[in-house]
Amino acid sequence: MISSIGFHTFEIVLRLTADDAREIYRMFKNHSDIRVRPVGKDKDNPNAYPKGYIVEYIKNNPGIKWYIRFDKRLASIIQSPPQKGSWTLHLKPLVYSIRAIINPHVLVGDTVNLSAATFSCLEKVKIRFNEEAKKISSDLKRFDDYSISRVDYCFNIDTVETRLGCFPEQLINLIKRADIPVHYTEWSKYDKISHRQQTSKNALYLKSNSVTINYYWKSREIEIKYPSHPNLKKARNLVRFEVQCKYRKMYSINKEAQLQSGEYRPIPQDELLETLLYKHRVTISIDEMLSDTTSKMISLNFFHRIIGRGHYLTLDCAKWMVLEHNFRQEKESRLIYALEQVNKCRSVAKAKAEQRGYDLDEFKRSLNDLEAIYINPVTIPQRWGITYIPNPLHAYYNTIYKERFLFFNEWQFDELLVKYNSL
Repeated sequence: MISSIGFHTFEIVLRLTADDAREIYRMFKNHSDIRVRPVGKDKDNPNAYPKGYIVEYIKNNPGIKWYIRFDKRLASIIQSPPQKGSWTLHLKPLVYSIRAIINPHVLVGDTVNLSAATFSCLEKVKIRFNEEAKKISSDLKRFDDYSISRVDYCFNIDTVETRLGCFPEQLINLIKRADIPVHYTEWSKYDKISHRQQTSKNALYLKSNSVTINYYWKSREIEIKYPSHPNLKKARNLVRFEVQCKYRKMYSINKEAQLQSGEYRPIPQDELLETLLYKHRVTISIDEMLSDTTSKMISLNFFHRIIGRGHYLTLDCAKWMVLEHNFRQEKESRLIYALEQVNKCRSVAKAKAEQRGYDLDEFKRSLNDLEAIYINPVTIPQRWGITYIPNPLHAYYNTIYKERFLFFNEWQFDELLVKYNSL
């Protein structure tokens, strides 16, 4: 089943000594099927150390991308020759590491699999990784010697498989009108034709310091990057809800889990500075971060924060449902006003940005009240000729359990929808 929850890419890191780094670099350079190129080199100083080296397979990529990294932030201050007694900051790397970015399906040879990877495939991944690492150098060690530094979690929805009743481009249209959490900004780039910043047409792309959210139409991504890819037709109806967690987020999740289990130990004072400068000093469990429980927790947490739990309806149907609940007049007016504002602004985030002070508090309260009765504030355009599109998460669970999966009090929404359709 393409519709699934798990992860599709992750990055692991291993700390190296200077000798290990030089030996691994030499082994990569001598490999006939590998190209090594420097990244982050200072153009003004050709003799300076690069930030690292990207290692690329010329052909037959096994599903691993290597990156040798030099951390210049741990630098030594060395006195220059006694010309005027000046001091110079020499950015000589004192810390080295090797990163491996892994696509688990490709690594285990399952290149046409579009479903999310889960914890069950990890044993095969470990075996294949160890085999590939051994071909290059014993200094790359084994999978279990690494710490995890990034995971791209994902929630896949196939619009046909889950019977959403809409095209993937329509679902993306609704998703792009969703809320944007605090501390996140939507990615945009300058368009030379319109002379203004433009966001992606086929994705909702949000960024913060520790997490990147990318909700996108998979088929369109493959079509642009790999037009002859064998999965292009298979991905036609696939929308991917992706949460890319960087090291800072990984560390936070790991620390919280350790606090709950009583296993957390503070960093010793003498290691604190090095830990702050060299962020991969703290080992984070790969198994813990790639467990099915963690994958679901991260993916669904962000899905609820951005998309919500409500179903998509036309504006007329949503307003009718609010009236059918027979709320007191003040609440009724408040909810209908929120629906109309989101419809007018064509986005929850834009509608929220127009509110100030008390009005903003009331607007947020209305969004929560709408979610409690399973109505998404984003409404379906009338021209589509569609009255109702189920929440993608609800549709996913309905597909898994082969029957209508009802969340708390959702039966009332179902009854009202049947009543509306019979009018």
